[in-house]
Amino acid sequence: MSWEPSKSQGRPLMLWLERGREGWQGLPGFVASGRGIYTLQHKSAEVKVQPRPPGGKNQGISSLFSSLKVVRLLRLGRVARKLDHYLEYGAAVLVLLVCVFGLVAHWLACIWYSIGDYEVIDEATNTIKMDSWLYQLAISIGSPYRYNASGSGQWEGGPGKDSLYITSLYFTMTSLTTIGFGNIAPTTDGEKIFSVAMMMVGSLLYATIFGNVTTIFQQMYANTNRYHEMLNNVRDFLKLYQVPKGLSERVMDYIVSTWSMSKGIDTEKVLSICPKDMRADICVHLNRKVFNEHPAFRLASDGCLRSLAVEFQTTHCAPGDLIFHAGESVDTLCFVVSGSLEVIQDDEVIAILGKGDVFGDVFWKETTLAHACANS
Repeated sequence: MSWEPSKSQGRPLMLWLERGREGWQGLPGFVASGRGIYTLQHKSAEVKVQPRPPGGKNQGISSLFSSLKVVRLLRLGRVARKLDHYLEYGAAVLVLLVCVFGLVAHWLACIWYSIGDYEVIDEATNTIKMDSWLYQLAISIGSPYRYNASGSGQWEGGPGKDSLYITSLYFTMTSLTTIGFGNIAPTTDGEKIFSVAMMMVGSLLYATIFGNVTTIFQQMYANTNRYHEMLNNVRDFLKLYQVPKGLSERVMDYIVSTWSMSKGIDTEKVLSICPKDMRADICVHLNRKVFNEHPAFRLASDGCLRSLAVEFQTTHCAPGDLIFHAGESVDTLCFVVSGSLEVIQDDEVIAILGKGDVFGDVFWKETTLAHACANS
């Protein structure tokens, strides 16, 4: 065989030199060099190609640019900075933590596979290491490594890519969650060193993530626990002071109905946190229905409505409750926002008040307190 520029004599055999695991291999194609593209003139039945020494500049530059892709992981810093804004959404944080755990497990699975792939074949002696986890996996699934002595002179066979990734991810998951079934175990020194490092990192990661998961679940059921605790305290109070059964039922009905409307939110506590101006705006919004429906407030200025709104108090009454008794002093003006009220005198209903009605002390007309003449 001779190296010559392409000519029209004979039938040229085109070869492309490719760097493989065991050296340069000959495949159909062109021969590229720094001086141009050449063909190999076929002059004998046997064609041999002299391997080119490995370690060229192009490969080093290509590996460098491939390594620089890891810089993309710095984008996770942006997510960490914005995480505080989403901590109030328990379900979103829970999904995010599970995704982070799966991402770390994926990275560790890739490293675990790379260690096994690097150590399964001894480059010095070109022999297979039977104590490697890849070799053990190949034997267990019935796809052992085979040495092709008559062809490429390389080790072939072994587990498929899907099986390798699933097994690697399975091993890292069992290690990170501290379960460790033991059916896949490190045997070589490199695998043991990596496993020790992964256990140390995994224990901290596992404690951090699932500790936060526990906190999230506690926050999700905090209102429910507070509700049941309040009911238990009221029951103990009624039992301790031997409150009559009828009155006890009314108390329990009131607490249950009030909680169902307010969802356990203390409005006064929330308003006390806000500054004065903001508190007035919130109160105007909460009492907007009264201001819009009652004619007494139609001509009031915004300043007047803000001053009145902070003095309003919302009261929920359970069915059957008496708001004012006959003869009781009345020092408030009440606006009916929803529901209906019965005015009872001498055990007879003399009037029914509904949405939009007003009752109570007409304090802007008289200087003395009014007295109820009927039960509301």
